[in-house]
Amino acid sequence: MLNMLTKRLTVGLVLTLLMQYTAVLANELELEYFAKHPDYRYAEISPDGQHVAVSLIQGDQIIMAVINRETMKATAGARPQLGASVSDFYWVNDERIAYTISNDPPEYDFPTANGELYAVNADGSRHKAIFGYRAGQEFEGRATLTRKKQNTYAGHDLVDLLPDDEDHILITEYPWRVKGNYWVGDQYAKPELIKLNVYTGLKSKVETLPIPGSYARTDDSHQPRICIGADEDANLQVAWKPSANAEWQALKVNGLQGTALPLQLATDTGMMLVRAADNANKPRGLYQVNLSSGDSKAVFVHDYADVNRYIRDIDNDSIVAAKTLAGLPEYHYLQGLDNRTVKLHQSLRQAFSGQDVEITSHTSDGKEAIVLVSSDRNPGTFYIFNTETMKAKYLFARQSWVDPEQMRPMQPIQLQARDDTPLHGFVTRPQGEGPHPLVVMPHGGPHGIYDAWGYDAEIQLLANRGYAVLNINYRGSGGYGEAFQQSGYGEWGAAMQDDVTDATLWAIEQGIADPDRICILGGSYGGYAAMMGVVKEPDLYRCSIGVVGVYDLPMMFEKGDIPDQRSGLGYLRKVLGEDEQKLKSRSPASRADEIKASVMLIHGAEDVRVPIAQAERMREALRAVDKDPQWLVFSKEGHGIFDEKNRVKYYREILKFLQQHIGD
Repeated sequence: MLNMLTKRLTVGLVLTLLMQYTAVLANELELEYFAKHPDYRYAEISPDGQHVAVSLIQGDQIIMAVINRETMKATAGARPQLGASVSDFYWVNDERIAYTISNDPPEYDFPTANGELYAVNADGSRHKAIFGYRAGQEFEGRATLTRKKQNTYAGHDLVDLLPDDEDHILITEYPWRVKGNYWVGDQYAKPELIKLNVYTGLKSKVETLPIPGSYARTDDSHQPRICIGADEDANLQVAWKPSANAEWQALKVNGLQGTALPLQLATDTGMMLVRAADNANKPRGLYQVNLSSGDSKAVFVHDYADVNRYIRDIDNDSIVAAKTLAGLPEYHYLQGLDNRTVKLHQSLRQAFSGQDVEITSHTSDGKEAIVLVSSDRNPGTFYIFNTETMKAKYLFARQSWVDPEQMRPMQPIQLQARDDTPLHGFVTRPQGEGPHPLVVMPHGGPHGIYDAWGYDAEIQLLANRGYAVLNINYRGSGGYGEAFQQSGYGEWGAAMQDDVTDATLWAIEQGIADPDRICILGGSYGGYAAMMGVVKEPDLYRCSIGVVGVYDLPMMFEKGDIPDQRSGLGYLRKVLGEDEQKLKSRSPASRADEIKASVMLIHGAEDVRVPIAQAERMREALRAVDKDPQWLVFSKEGHGIFDEKNRVKYYREILKFLQQHIGD
C-alpha cells in the first residue's frame, strides 16, 4: 500500500512538473516578437482636427502618412529615397505639414539629418522641398533672382511655427562647408535666423545668432529672444535679448549654480522660467527669474531627481507641470484643476492607472488632443481625446502584438554605493521565485543619459527567457543633478564601475541574483562597462557581452566622429582626462590578461561613433592571452543593430551565449 501511494505521488509530482515545464515553454515568445519594429512611432493631429499625421516603419525606413479623420484613409505621405527616413514632422497650418529627412536607419542612436525640409498639403498636393541642397531645383512664380528658391547647403532647426502667419515659419540655418569631396557642418560658423515660406521655399534673413552652433527660442510673442549653445569645452552658454530689438547679451541669474537653461519668457511680466539648481548638490528644478533684477525663486525642485519633461498648456503653450523620471513617472502641477490642461492630464492618469500619459499634440482650439499611453509593459497606445466630453477614442498601438499581460514589471530600486552615494535603478524579474540568473545592463552614454521606467524589448526578452535584469544609474548618469553627473567625470573604470559592482552585490544580497550565474551586457559605454566589469571583478561575472563598445580609451581621441565635433575633444578631456597612462590602465584592451569570464564582442561594421577598430583591438588583446572571444559583426549596421533579421540573429546569439554560461 505504501509503495502504491509512493508511486502515485511520484507520478503526480512528475505530471505537475511536466505541466509547469509546458506552461513555461508556452510562455516563451518567439524572437521576432521582440525584434520586430513598431508599426507606428508618433502621431500628431492637425490644428483643425481634420487629419492625423503618423510616422511608421516599413522595411528599413520611417515613412509618414496623413490620414483623413472622417474616412480614416491616407490622403498624403512621404517615403524618402531608400536608405533615408522621415526623422521629424509638424503641422505648420491647417492644411500643410513639414517634415525632415535623416540619412540613417530609424533607430540609429544619433540620426544625421541631411539638412532638407519638405512640405506637403494634407490632400497630397504641392509636395516639394522648401529648404536644403535640392530646394533650388524647383521654383514658383517667375524665374527671377528675387523669386527663385535657392539651394541651401546648410542644416536647420525649427524655432517657431509663427501661428499668426500661416505662410511662414522661423528656423535656424546652420551653414555647411566643403571638406575634401564632401559638405560638412561648419561648427564654428554663427547660425542665422531665417523666415521661411512653407509654400514657396523663399526665405529672408532675420538676424545672426551670437554663439556658433547654437539654437534660438522665442518669447510668448514669438520673437527670438533666447540663444543656447556650448563652447569648445562643451560648457553650456546662454544669451538673451532684453527686448526684441536689443543686442544679445549673456544671461546672468542670481543665486543659481552653473548656467540656467531658459524654458519660457513672458513679455507681460518680465519673468523667465528656467531649469537650474540653486545648490551644487541639488537636482535641477524649475525657477522663476525676474529679468529686471536677475533674482530667482524656486517654483518646483524634487528631493533628488531632475525635472526632465514638461506639460504645456493647450491654450497658451506655457508650462503647467513638471515631470521627473527617477523611478515611476511623477508629475508636479504648477496650476490647479481650474486649468483645463491640468484637469485633462490628471483625468487621463486616473483613467489609465499605472501607466504614463503624454499629450503629443492638440487642435488649435484645444477641443481634441492626441495622447500616448505607455508603461513598462505597454510600448505605447495612441488615443484621440475630446477635452469637452472627456472621452478617449482608440487610434492605434505602436506594437499591437505585444500583450502587456505577458510582459514583466520594471521595479524601481534604491541602494547605497560603498561610499554611501545613493544610487537608483530598476530590476525586472522573470516569473518564479528567485534567486535568478542575472544580466546586469549598464546603459550607454554615459553622461546625461539614464535608465528610465518604460518598455524595453531587450529587457523583456531576457525576462521572458528566465533572466532577471538589473539597470543601475551609476554616478555620471543624468537625471539626478549636475553634481551627480559630474561626479562621474574622470571616473570611467573607477567609481562609475564600482557603482555597477555595488548594485550587482546588492542584487545578490536581496536574493534576486544567483551569485554563480551573473553576466554583464551593455552597448556603447555599456559595452565598456561590461568589459571593464570582468577586468575589475573577475570572480563576480561568469560572462561579458560588449555591443558596439569602447575598449581603448586613448583611441577615442583619434577615431570616431566625436573628435570631429566642435566640442568633441573638449568633452573627451572633461569626462576622461588627458593622463595617457591612466587612460591606458582604464582600458579593457590593456588589461585582457586579468579577464577570467567568457567574452562576446558584437559590433556594426559601419559604426562611425565607435568604429569597429575598438572591437578589433579588444579581440586582439584577448587572443594575445589565449582568450579568443566569441565574435559577431554585422556588415551593414552602425552604432546599434536595426535590421529585423539582424536583430533576430543578434538576440539568438546572445541567448545561446547566456544559456551556455549562466543558463539552467
